[in-house]
Amino acid sequence: HTHAIALIEGLQAALDAKSPTSHTHAIALIQGLQAALDAKSPTSHTHAISEISGLQAALDNKTSASPGAWQELPLASGWSLYATGFASPQCRKLVGDLIEIKGVIKKSTALVTNEIIATLPIGYRPLEIMLVTTFASGGTSRLQIEPNGAIKLLSGNSGGVGLGFIFGLN
Repeated sequence: HTHAIALIEGLQAALDAKSPTSHTHAIALIQGLQAALDAKSPTSHTHAISEISGLQAALDNKTSASPGAWQELPLASGWSLYATGFASPQCRKLVGDLIEIKGVIKKSTALVTNEIIATLPIGYRPLEIMLVTTFASGGTSRLQIEPNGAIKLLSGNSGGVGLGFIFGLN
């Protein structure tokens, strides 16, 4: 059911006391508004890095979001690139503390158990001994990466050892 405004006691007077929804006020008519606006920065303002306390130090401690450049991975005596067209032995830093190794190598003479096949440069060496399994001619190879940078072939085939793996520095 419905009621006319006149039938509801005091409704018309209450409505008459209200402002229309489309009304506006000048800034000067609202107490303290101009002072509050004057204390704000424009939305288009900028700051130099040096003006923000600790920002440069925080940025300096960040790691690049893109991988570093590939660096040659020095091979031990008797080891060489597997064949023309295969990836050469290289390493690079990825995001954070990740290191990526690539390449395919071979040895011209018989393997010796636990022999060093390559040495990682300083800055690319893990804090602890790491074990990885990679592909090899006729199967897989088991490699050990040591804190001194030595990459040792623990088992596998000297005919072709794949160096495609990623590990963390710590």
